[in-house]
Amino acid sequence: MKMTDYTTLAGLLFVLCVPGALSDNLCDDGWLPYGSNCYKFDTTKRVSVASAQAECSNLGANLLRIHSSDELTWITTTAKASFPSAGFWTDLNDNPKTSLTKLGTGKWQWGMFETVDMSLLQWGTSPVNDGVANCAGMNILGTLSDLNCLSLQGFICKLPGQSGCPLGWLSYGTACYWISDTTNATRLLSWNDAKLWCADPSRSNANGAQLMSVADQNDLSMADSPEQCCWY
Repeated sequence: MKMTDYTTLAGLLFVLCVPGALSDNLCDDGWLPYGSNCYKFDTTKRVSVASAQAECSNLGANLLRIHSSDELTWITTTAKASFPSAGFWTDLNDNPKTSLTKLGTGKWQWGMFETVDMSLLQWGTSPVNDGVANCAGMNILGTLSDLNCLSLQGFICKLPGQSGCPLGWLSYGTACYWISDTTNATRLLSWNDAKLWCADPSRSNANGAQLMSVADQNDLSMADSPEQCCWY
């Protein structure tokens, strides 16, 4: 078949893929990706740690927990550049676990039970064990302060990211593929139109997509199906 035929004939089906590996991290609007996690900075509100925890929980997230020096550097760099604030809550605390303990435990941890690597963190001044300043806030330099949990600060929520393909795409091997709807005659496209459709991120829901080229065995296996006919 000549190329002129390809540009005018309506295809029965077309396939496109996102070049390269699966997306490392997909975060919802309003969240910033770093590593395998998503972060939501809210430094415009000033709330207690309980209110901050509730807001993060409603989003399926936790208050900020730091697990590496690189993560801390990214947090402080991002906060200084885009979210200036006097400070924000973390999930670090030494709250007593029973009503019989009136003072703070002196043992700081993330949330209720997660052990914290204190070598990653730096206190402005050594925390007091007075039973009042049982929650930890952090400034944009990454320095911690022990505070009354009823104090008011901004906060950062942290949520594990979603690795994989955009919604509606198929994961196969190390790539993502979109298969068009062949049951709807209005969705059948010429080769040129299919190519343009793939490249339009507002319609294909992915950046950098293109009509599939058979680059490896995964692509060949995806295309080599007797009941499918596709542009690629």
